[in-house]
Amino acid sequence: MENGDGKLCWKPKEYYHPSPGLQYGIVLLNEAVNKTNVHYVSFLWQHASVRVCVDGAINAYHKLMRCQNTSFESSCCTCPLPEIITGDFDSAKSELLKLYSTLGVNVVPTPSQEETDFTKAIRVLGRFTEERSLAIEHVTVIAGLRTE
Repeated sequence: MENGDGKLCWKPKEYYHPSPGLQYGIVLLNEAVNKTNVHYVSFLWQHASVRVCVDGAINAYHKLMRCQNTSFESSCCTCPLPEIITGDFDSAKSELLKLYSTLGVNVVPTPSQEETDFTKAIRVLGRFTEERSLAIEHVTVIAGLRTE
């Protein structure tokens, strides 16, 4: 963000507690959502302008944020749908891809192995916002790591 002197200024508080009206996108990577952070991630998700699940992140989104169970039924709505699900889909459950596609979510396969799913997701998000003339100020990426 620019300050009054035309210099770029990083304000981390904006990323953790977005001010009302802030236009931002959120990208969930595989392993990003778990039982310990689901409430905070859900808060950010609900306030985002554009929501993206990358590959296997749709599995955790569905289980922890959307349905709070492992059912594939579409009647358990508690959190907004993603606008985009993208990736090479080597870890996303095919049943979920079909379900969310029927609910109107843009399912965008990016099978190339030349770049990471994250890099490809940022490109897909960029095209999506450009095609719809959406002005987002920043993108919050939620990543996790496997501790097993």
